[in-house]
Amino acid sequence: MKVARLIRWFGLILCAVCLLLLAAFAWAWTRVKNSLPPLEGELPLADLSAPATLARDDQGIVTIKAATQADAIRALGFAHGQDRFFQMDLLRRRAAGELSALLGEIALPVDRASVVHRFRDLAKTALANEPAARREIFAAYTAGVNAGLASLPSAPWEYTLRRDEPLAWQPEDCFLVFYAMVLDARDSTGEYELNLSTIRDVMGAKAVDFFNPLIGPADSALDGSTAVLPPPPSPRVVDLRSVGLSTEPEEETTALPVERPSIGSNAWVLPGDSTTHTAALLAGDPHLPLGIPNIWYRASLAWNVPDDSPHRVIGASLPGVPGIIIGSNGHIAWSFTSALIDDGDLVAIDLNQVAPELLYHQGSKSLEVESHVDTIEVRGGEPETVESIWPVFGPIAGRNALGKSLAFKWVFHDPVVANFALLGLQTASDVESAIAASAGMPQHNIFVVDAQGNAAWTVIGKIPRRFGFNGRFPVSWTYGDRGWNGYLDASERPVVRAAPGQSLWSGNQRQIGGEALTRIGDSGFSDPERAAQIERGLAALSTPVTPADFLAIQLDDHATTQSGCCVGAISCWKRLIAPRPRTTNSLNSGV
Repeated sequence: MKVARLIRWFGLILCAVCLLLLAAFAWAWTRVKNSLPPLEGELPLADLSAPATLARDDQGIVTIKAATQADAIRALGFAHGQDRFFQMDLLRRRAAGELSALLGEIALPVDRASVVHRFRDLAKTALANEPAARREIFAAYTAGVNAGLASLPSAPWEYTLRRDEPLAWQPEDCFLVFYAMVLDARDSTGEYELNLSTIRDVMGAKAVDFFNPLIGPADSALDGSTAVLPPPPSPRVVDLRSVGLSTEPEEETTALPVERPSIGSNAWVLPGDSTTHTAALLAGDPHLPLGIPNIWYRASLAWNVPDDSPHRVIGASLPGVPGIIIGSNGHIAWSFTSALIDDGDLVAIDLNQVAPELLYHQGSKSLEVESHVDTIEVRGGEPETVESIWPVFGPIAGRNALGKSLAFKWVFHDPVVANFALLGLQTASDVESAIAASAGMPQHNIFVVDAQGNAAWTVIGKIPRRFGFNGRFPVSWTYGDRGWNGYLDASERPVVRAAPGQSLWSGNQRQIGGEALTRIGDSGFSDPERAAQIERGLAALSTPVTPADFLAIQLDDHATTQSGCCVGAISCWKRLIAPRPRTTNSLNSGV
């Protein structure tokens, strides 16, 4: 009888646990389901000039048809707000150093590194600097985002898990997404330059030339520039024989070595005289870390231009930013790879020896350093303050091997550097108008082709105009004979226009040499093997070249060098070019 009673109690407890689990699952399922966007019917979207439609195909790719460009951008914001608001929230918090307010102490290391840059204040200033027409675009996009969020039956399920509510999107948050991409794509501390400086200070300049040559013998540059590899340092500098080999077994550890991911996008173009039609061809694969959801959000926007003729732009948008970032408008097509050029300099600070913690020399004066104190809100914990020391050049980023303080002069600490002139690509009509854009995005190679068969490469983003030094190593700016004199004009940026039959390509390698390389500098170009394999693949093509030929190069995963290469895979645009609507919303300001 006692055993039977125990079995009954065990059965009752097991049933109760199962019921609780089922109830928890049902509650979670309901919350997730309620956070999904309504995919059919008519939804309200204020301030549209005319009703718009928002269709999603079976892959969730969005097709928007609207009366004006502002209406299309408003509807894109609506879609982003419905589908990707939590992702957008993480991006803006990442740049502003506000992740800990949502995620707790686990995000503190990221916030400590971000908050020093003071990007939220810079975002507000950058927005104010934008021309009125683009500020209206940001306002329309922001209204669309918040309307899309409000259209959900309940807040995105991630907020339910955090027992929190989403904060409304603000126009300046678009710039915080911009800065989040800067932190992802660029060196935000001057680490590369510091490493070169350390090698030079410890081993000498010849060691830098050997271990990190600016130009190598097998570079796959567009202008064909190469250089003989410098000789290695002498044994007096690097004597491997004196190091010795230990016979002792290494101490066991469960920690895996930390390996930095390698940046690796690709793009290439071929002018129209070598293709199956008169238009030039472009392939682009902007590699970014894999994540759920994907960073890109594919979309097609269509609206009427002033003469009532239709205008269409398709490609990849970035949730949190209005418009199409990479794509085609029927007149041009464009894509990007990381340029890895030099957008910042470590400046050796000459401290005042009387009060080195307060004063530094600048010319004939002693200036007082600024101390910035920023507060990080921590969910479930006490706020944390982070202090950063700023000479006039930028925050103190560390010391060199000789113990000298180094400040980081970085283009992205200047609010004029952040702008959204890139949105002009959506309506550009040819290669020349596209490469003339002075967009303030993170420094990238841009490849652009047009329907007339033209193709070109240039670098986009603000580039310092240096004087008195080349930016490769930290120097003192104390006496005014070295420094920056604004930024390069569009006419000063290197441009390569494809000649008949000439392909242009990028695998994040050095693109150009000579005086142009001196102007743009480097921040650690990728090894050239991957680019060289692209170059070989293009050279082997028979004319006329088809899109399938380009796809075959994108799908190439065969390594032909010892270091190996993986070109990567292309995103298939067939569904984007000819979307198959599965669901449709009508957006009407009158509802």
